[in-house]
Amino acid sequence: NSAGEVAFEGRLSGPGIDMTNDSSIWSGGAGSLKLVAQEGSEAPGTPVGSVFGASFSDVELNSSGKVAFKSDFESSGENETTGKGIWSEGFGELGLVALEGSQAPGTPVGVNFGLLYSLMLNDFGQVAFSALLIGNGVDSSNDIGIWAEDRTGVLQLIAREGDLLEVAPGDFRVISDLHASFGGGIPPNSDSRKGFNDLGQFAFAADFTDGSAGVFISDLVAVVPEPSSVVLLAVGLLAFSGRWVRFVRMPVG
Repeated sequence: NSAGEVAFEGRLSGPGIDMTNDSSIWSGGAGSLKLVAQEGSEAPGTPVGSVFGASFSDVELNSSGKVAFKSDFESSGENETTGKGIWSEGFGELGLVALEGSQAPGTPVGVNFGLLYSLMLNDFGQVAFSALLIGNGVDSSNDIGIWAEDRTGVLQLIAREGDLLEVAPGDFRVISDLHASFGGGIPPNSDSRKGFNDLGQFAFAADFTDGSAGVFISDLVAVVPEPSSVVLLAVGLLAFSGRWVRFVRMPVG
């Protein structure tokens, strides 16, 4: 990050280390490394007795030295449990952001997170991610969504396939596909640009069932300049049949 700090996954060895606790995540600068998470240690927000597994991934570091990552977790004994989730230090101590199999915020009861995809951590400490949904009424037309934490750490639904999006006052269209840049990978064969800025604004592209498409900026979890009532900004809306572009701002309600 800009402070010269790094975050990385490390494999441990030495006294007391075996295959049940040798995976870990570290962060910090030269001479000031700290342990963020370790296989076999308690996984916050999961059922009592659950610990991190060996599968740490998608490690993100912001300018304040806070870390977010994905991991599996497991528990043994009478209430044996396994799963995967996203954890973050963005709002202080390491805490759970989302678990696969849990209720997906902003969706009907019984709609749960399936697979949790790539995540982002901004400099304020907010996490954003996309997920595959499972459960009641979910099919291929509405099984992908994007979520982000608001300024208090509460997850909010940014957009979901199959939902209506108001692209202009009174003009509602059904989302058929979502596209967002979560960055990551190894240059030069990957796109390191990200669609989640430090204000909490999230940029994404959407295709609609009528054949049109657009690029949008959601202010749902952001602190933005005036007017403060703006929730969604349509940057460009392209109707392929008519080949026109329209720029609009939409107030709440």
